Amino acid sequence: MTSSETTKQTKIDLSLDRIRTLQAHLPPYTRPTIHIAGTNGKGSTVALLASIFQQAGFRTGTFNSPHLLSPRDSIKLSGEPISEGELLRISESVSTVDTLHGTNVSNFELLTATALAALEEAQVDVAIVEVGMGGRRDSTNILPTPCILASAITNIALDHQEYLGNTIADIAREKAGIVRFGRVVVVGEQSGDEVFGVVREIAASVGAGVVLSPAVIERPWDEATDGPLPPPFSLDPFRPPTPQSVETDLPLSKTSIKFLLSLQGAHQRENAAVALALIDVLRTHPACHFPNIGRQITDEHIRAGLREAKWPGRLEWIHVPITAANPGFTHLLVDGAHNAASAHTLRSYISSLPLPQSAPTTFILALSHSASKTPASVLTPLLREGDRVALVRFSPVAGMPWVHPVDPVEMKETVRSLVGDLEGVVEVIPGGTLAGGLEWAERTTPKGGLVVLAGSLYLVADLYRWLDRAS
Repeated sequence: MTSSETTKQTKIDLSLDRIRTLQAHLPPYTRPTIHIAGTNGKGSTVALLASIFQQAGFRTGTFNSPHLLSPRDSIKLSGEPISEGELLRISESVSTVDTLHGTNVSNFELLTATALAALEEAQVDVAIVEVGMGGRRDSTNILPTPCILASAITNIALDHQEYLGNTIADIAREKAGIVRFGRVVVVGEQSGDEVFGVVREIAASVGAGVVLSPAVIERPWDEATDGPLPPPFSLDPFRPPTPQSVETDLPLSKTSIKFLLSLQGAHQRENAAVALALIDVLRTHPACHFPNIGRQITDEHIRAGLREAKWPGRLEWIHVPITAANPGFTHLLVDGAHNAASAHTLRSYISSLPLPQSAPTTFILALSHSASKTPASVLTPLLREGDRVALVRFSPVAGMPWVHPVDPVEMKETVRSLVGDLEGVVEVIPGGTLAGGLEWAERTTPKGGLVVLAGSLYLVADLYRWLDRAS
């Protein structure tokens, strides 16, 4: 991004006024687009959809936030991050227009306008755009209605209450602000019925259809359709978990489909259900204004896309080049869980692994400061008595000067109250460095133990950078 972009904004200001003015001075956006909001699962759903479309031969463009390593990985063309040169060229062009007309857009608004310009310039066949925060006032909501293929709302939970409201219904109302006139919105699995009521009310007010995602359920592995069953999961020696063998009935066509899901965790079955319902809408719903897109997607494209999809930093197993002669672990489980709902999901996944129930887990944790959540609210669903925890910081985040980590010292007492106060089970790493956290985990984790890095995607990004330097 441009040098001025890094100093534009020090706080979040949700509004469409600035970016609407800016967009009026930029080339019109025309790409057929799926727009996705929600608290958790948005990015995974984008990744699953993009994989399906790519298997069907479509040129895809995606826009996700936040970025993982740099702003360029938030904009992908056919699965590959936009080049540094292209990002800089398009961003500087958009910034020039911003300066010329005095619109003074925020960092995220500039990135959004840059992403839409990049997707338009590339003439992608299908774009999939993730909402940054909320939906109604999020800068991605300037997408023109004629371009919308369909919208989706994934799981909604309490997060960013200082911006979106203090109840699930308040947050759902903000997120349902992406629903468009005459289009269809797919609603994913929710923890309560209030989200469905809010979405139906808003959809009815704009003449939009509502489709609920189907239940994706586990099934026995079938070697005739799934291929040979891989060896079972193991930490020592490490063998990755097998793909999830699942099936569902599509909500509109009422046809059944069996498939393998590469992404791990029961919650990913819910995200796959949203993706499948969206594909079903494109293939069968009369409100889809681009029928030729859906007709080109076969069940085999769906199966291949769900089998091959990848989404870094979410229940991802990563090899760590440990130098000790007899390391306690060779692989980390990495997840960007950053709120109570995603922390609960991570713990559920850990509990589902075929490991001794009494075995403690070693965590390397960093949290992002937020007025609407405390370390206790995020960590209570995650930590158990006897777990071992290294507390670290993540690095400054490019283009997001308002993001900063919670001081590990401030987290220590909360963590001790959850895991116990035995000597050495909670360690504030000197300097808060990730390298120090990894070294501590290497020294203290028993052979074949589970080590989890979590709490923030920004910490996950630091791990990727550390691995790059280590290699």
